[in-house]
Parts: sequence; C-alpha cells; structure tokens
Amino acid sequence: MAAPAPVGDGIQASVTVPAHIVSKPDSPYLIAVGRVDGNTNKDVDYAYVELTDTAQPYLIVPFVGNVALSADIVWSQVTPDNLVTNVIMRNTDGTSTTIPRATAYTTDAKLLAAFTVDGNFLTWTFPFDGWNAGGKTYATTNSIVYAPSSIASEAVSYFYFAFTIPVTQGPAAVFYVCSKNSPEMKSLNCTEIDDLTFVFHCAGTGTMVTLEDGSEVAIETVTNAHRVRGVDGQGYGVRATRHGVHPAKGTQTGPTAVYTLTTTNGHSLTATGAHTLALGDGRYRRICDLAEGEPVLTAEGVSAVASNGSVDSDDTFYSLVLGTAEELAEGGAPAGDLGYFANGIASADHETMRQQVERFREDLDFVLPRLHPDLHADYTSALRLRRF
Repeated sequence: MAAPAPVGDGIQASVTVPAHIVSKPDSPYLIAVGRVDGNTNKDVDYAYVELTDTAQPYLIVPFVGNVALSADIVWSQVTPDNLVTNVIMRNTDGTSTTIPRATAYTTDAKLLAAFTVDGNFLTWTFPFDGWNAGGKTYATTNSIVYAPSSIASEAVSYFYFAFTIPVTQGPAAVFYVCSKNSPEMKSLNCTEIDDLTFVFHCAGTGTMVTLEDGSEVAIETVTNAHRVRGVDGQGYGVRATRHGVHPAKGTQTGPTAVYTLTTTNGHSLTATGAHTLALGDGRYRRICDLAEGEPVLTAEGVSAVASNGSVDSDDTFYSLVLGTAEELAEGGAPAGDLGYFANGIASADHETMRQQVERFREDLDFVLPRLHPDLHADYTSALRLRRF
C-alpha cells in the first residue's frame, strides 16, 4: 500500500496548464513525446520532439499555475528541495514506475527561475512551447522534462508536484498538485488535475495495414491522409500515428517484451507485449497473454493462435489512433472500441488499447487464473473496494 501523503494547510492552487486542447474534460491529458521536428499534426493536447529517434523518449509536461498563501513568501530560503516533482506511470502489468525530473534539462536553476513572487502570491510558468516553436526539444523546452521511459507498457500516468514554501509568519506552507486518480493517498491540500497519457508503440516496421479500399500499406508510411478498414468493416480516418524504438530480448516475457504470433490461417504479427488483439467476440487481449489455441480475429474471420513467443528486437514500433475529429464528433467512430488489421490480424488502436488495459484489471475470469489461489479472495475484495 502507498504511504499516505502528509496533510498540509488545505491550500488549493489555480492550475491553468495542462489543459484539454483536443481531449475531453475529465479524461487524461494527451501528451506526445518523440515526435519528429516539424510535425504540426494537432491530434494531442501537447507534442514534443526528440533530438534523435531514441529508444526511450523523455517525458515532458507543461505546468502553469499560481497560489495565494497566508503570509508573504520568503523566496530567499527556497531551494530545489522545496520543489519536488515526478511522474508516476502505471504500467499494463499493474506495476508503477516513478519517473523523476531530468535535472540535466530542467536544471535546478531552471526550476527556480520559473517561479515569481509578489508578496504572498506565487506563480510558476513551465509553458508549452507551441506547435511551431522552432524545433523545441527536451533539451530546450520550457516545460518540465522528466527522465526517459520506454513507455512500452504505459496505461496512464500521474503528475505530482510538492511545494514547501517558507513564509514570514508561521510554519512553511505545504501544498501539492497531483492527478486526481493517483493511487497514492492524497492530502486535503492537493489541487487535483486530470491524469496524463503519453504514448506507447505496438506493431513493428513493415507491418501491413489494410486500408478502406482493401489495399495494404506499411504501417510506417501511414499518415493522417489515409483511411483504414476497421475491424467492424467500416472505414475510418487516421487521427494520429505514434512510434518509438523498443529494444527487447527473447528471454523477456510480459508487456515489455516483443512477441511474434502466428495464426492457424497463416497470418503473423510481431508486436510489443502490450499490443492488444481482438478475439472476435468483443473481448481484447494483449499479445503477451495469448496462448496456443486461443481465438484471434483475422481478416478472414476468427482463427486460432498457432504459436506465440518472445523474440529479440531493436525495431521501431508503430500504433494508430482511428477516427477523425469529425467522425468522433458525429458519433460515427466509437472511440475506445476501434481496431484495424495489421498483417491481417485485428489489432486495437491506441485509445482502445489504453481502455482495454483498464478493463483487464476488472475481468476476474482473466485475472484470477494468473494469480495464486491464496490471493483470489484478496484481489476480488480489493477490486470491489478500489479507489481508482
């Protein structure tokens, strides 16, 4: 269990960034990292580029806000230790990873310089650099940079910033800004913001995607100009393409590994372990969880897994988000339940994959066979009483 956060002074801040630019209110903020320079496709709330196409992109979060404290601020006593921030990533395997601030890029000096003080009023500005910001990267952005992560199995992430601010009267003011669904117990003075979603990658280079007209193109060439054939037979526009290098060893297993799956009707797909396939009955499963003989949906109908195992890889992997903004607004694209055919095998798009990860945890028929019997009652109870 997570340790409870200390209770502070009930201080609530005003946070103006991050904001929902293209995402819906009360949903995670969409942040793309690892984009190529010059990409101005506004399919996410914020996008940042890499200097090189690295295997582990830096996580970046814009953060702007202010707060009024009960007494004048003594800024001369503030050090970086008074300003603690990280990102907590919940992985598809149920674990969490804490990603600290990348002090080589958001240096201590840069951290402190982002704050201004006017009496008892504190303002901080780690802004988004803009869609045409002249090649701003993790090395030059004004947003907060966190350490690299493969984000290969990220389900959702949580933002955390703890302030301890000396004031002229009384003890230091202690308050927080944190994501509302964070698994850590939050104090009364936590200003809640929505969760974060970065991006992860799935199908390997050379994977053939079926388009609306039945032709196929390599996934690395798919752009927002394409329309793909959904697993429901309808055609959908491509709202986003996402990619990243994913190194793995054949000795690995689980969502961070890379698997090659073949079907009894002759299809084969290499993908990261978190890549999610449609079974043909409305259910989805990660490729790492599929065993020989289990059903998978293909372009010809439901087939079965002939073989599935982890492999060595240093490939670049790609995923798609389906449904244009117009299709989503008109209700013609069921966000969270869309997929496409990758090498003829029905694969969930990025948004569906993310939502399915949440559903796996609630599917006792899926979870309990993977747990020791002594844990079945505890897991069932924890699921019923969970806070997030």
